[in-house]
Amino acid sequence: MPDILIVEDDFRMRSLLVELLEKDGYTVNAAGDGRSAVTSLSEHSYDVVLTDLKIPLGDGMDILAYSNEVNSKTPVIVITAYATVNSAVEAMKKGAYDYIQKPFDPDELLLLV
Repeated sequence: MPDILIVEDDFRMRSLLVELLEKDGYTVNAAGDGRSAVTSLSEHSYDVVLTDLKIPLGDGMDILAYSNEVNSKTPVIVITAYATVNSAVEAMKKGAYDYIQKPFDPDELLLLV
């Protein structure tokens, strides 16, 4: 099964994402901040990265850039509660696979993954 990295600082949201994806058969690793995410990306190759836009010790755009640097073929999906047209355009220009706003439909997320 594909390996997924979730980068989400909110514990409840991170737990929900892990549970949702593991129930669907995915292997999931989770990071609560940018530093932990960079460490995970340095040590492991992921099939998909889901990152919140606003996280401590970095931000989702940093995670997107770093993921593209270490493995440009890994799709990165940006998830945010603070969606703006500007941040969506920036994420897509920087190579995001998709950009979705919280709250989102779990089935939509599973289709993206």
